Formats: sequence, structure tokens, C-alpha cells
Amino acid sequence: MNNKPRAARPGDVCVLLEPSEDEAVNLRQRQMSLQALFGGRLHESVHLTCQRFELHDECLLPDLIRHLGSKLVAVQPFPIVAVSLVQIAHPFWQSRLLRWRIQGTSELQRFGTIVEETLVTMRITPHFLYTSGWKPTLVTALEAIPEVDLAGYLGDIPLPHHLFVARQVVLSRIKGRKEFEILGTIQLSNGR
Repeated sequence: MNNKPRAARPGDVCVLLEPSEDEAVNLRQRQMSLQALFGGRLHESVHLTCQRFELHDECLLPDLIRHLGSKLVAVQPFPIVAVSLVQIAHPFWQSRLLRWRIQGTSELQRFGTIVEETLVTMRITPHFLYTSGWKPTLVTALEAIPEVDLAGYLGDIPLPHHLFVARQVVLSRIKGRKEFEILGTIQLSNGR
């Protein structure tokens, strides 16, 4: 199988890690600080996309949520820390994005492995294969930024810095470019 997953498209289901509502307020402030430097638009719902797949049989969804929930009960909430910034021209968002590159951790690796193994057990083919070395590393902060020389701004942005604690797992279906449907939510252990 190809190491590079295909671009996202309508119908795909994403497994996301999201912050709590309290942390979302702090993240919004960080986004606004970046927007003051780089322009663009704030990305509406800050999250880390950890997996993506096609769900060919809708009847599998309740079982998938139940199985993921039972496997993820052993995972404690863990921090997501930004270590650098990157800009990417992204085909799905049809714009240049400013993203935080995050620190890889053993907790994130464990989480990804559990999600991948659960999908494979249910005969769902994950788009991102942890077993072949893929790791989630980017969290979108801004959309539609102009191309900039990020090196010129390094002194203005304190890095590394805490983004959020991964407490909530969200299964979200892509309906269109800025349209998503929440299919289910799973709280990590003690993640209230």
C-alpha cells in the first residue's frame, strides 16, 4: 500500500482529537495572535486529524463507536504540544494553511495504533497507516494565508508551546469543503 494517503474527499470519515471548550478559548487567542502576524482566516474547529477512512457499510458505525470506546478507555488524556509552524498549500481546503507541527509522543503513537487496529479488526481500511510509519503531526491554525517566510517570524512566536490536552475523540464525516457531520464522540478516560 502507498505510504502517502489520497486527498480527503466527501464521504470520508475522520478520527479527530479535540480540546475541551475551556482550552478552545485559549487556542482561539493563539490563532488570533498568528492571524495578526500572517493574515488569513481562523480555522474554525482546531483539532488533530489522527485517522481517515471510508465507511462502506453504515451499519458498522454503532459497532465501530462501541469498539473504539472500549479500546480507548485505557487511554488517558495527553498533551498536544506545538514545536514549529509550517505553511502548506492544501488541495482539500483549496488554500494555503498555517499549521502547528506537533511533538510526537508515545501517547499519540499508542492512540493511533489502537485506532488503526480497531479499524482493521472491523475490516475497515484506514487511509493513514501507523504500521508503515505515518504519524499525525499537523494542527491547522489559519486558512488562506499568503505565502510568507516563516523564518523571519521565529522570534515573535514562542515555541514549543502547549496547544491542548487531547480529551475528546470525534468521528466526523466530510460532507463538503467546509461541511462536516459529527457521527460520534468518545471521551478519553477521565477526559471530562
